[in-house]
Amino acid sequence: MRTEESRAVVLGPGGVVGTAWLIGFLHGLRRAGVDLAEADTIVGTSAGAIAAVVLTSGRDLAVLATRAAQPESGPSVGDPEVVGKALALARAAGNDPEETRRDEVRRQIGRLAIAAAAGPASVHVDRMRDLVGASSWSHGGLRIPVIDVETGQLVVFTSADGVAPYLAAAASSAVPGLTAPVEINGRHYLDGGFRNGINADLVTGADTLVVIEPLGHLFPTSVANAKAHIVPDEASSAALGTDFADRTRWAACFETGSAQATRVATAILDVW
Repeated sequence: MRTEESRAVVLGPGGVVGTAWLIGFLHGLRRAGVDLAEADTIVGTSAGAIAAVVLTSGRDLAVLATRAAQPESGPSVGDPEVVGKALALARAAGNDPEETRRDEVRRQIGRLAIAAAAGPASVHVDRMRDLVGASSWSHGGLRIPVIDVETGQLVVFTSADGVAPYLAAAASSAVPGLTAPVEINGRHYLDGGFRNGINADLVTGADTLVVIEPLGHLFPTSVANAKAHIVPDEASSAALGTDFADRTRWAACFETGSAQATRVATAILDVW
């Protein structure tokens, strides 16, 4: 039941499969009477950014149940070695207490992303525009974190920035080695998950916080003030698999996400 308390949602990264699972989960919650678009603040990172834009756009999430179920034609593009190096650097940066050193490590990640034989940013942006179907912001509290390639610093896109939400989501999901950094107003940005995973620290002062992590079963995090912290259950974990870019698993991930949401909806509603 709605109260005067502030409510926040954090949606984490998860690649293509995590995006499908998240959208399915949000669809299942909405069918059960829990609409997380009602939150005052929504932080969406990478897959979470895509799902957050879709959630707040007002679209019927059911239409995305089989989206991207078929693999794209043509040879695969990407450099798994760069992905691995970038992830290792991000983990190292996260353990460094000095912000300036963390920025330098992220600049290294940016240089890797620029030099990688990755998919063109334009293709990624077009895919996001087609998927989320949102060219204007529908939620004033939506926050989409990205990393500035040149400075290594955090940038958080909101409705005040005049950037199309599909473009912000594309930047936040531009994984080094898979997709080239996305240019916005002359700056280049990469996946916000390489800053701080789910970026839950961008929520401050919320009375009710719900965290949903597509990869939380593999890379667990702790968010002390979360009233509900959802990670994939056994069925969802099996559907997600280990190849986070596998488009052929979209429908299965959407379905298991929706089913899991149905099972936990009452518990979320109790805190919501």
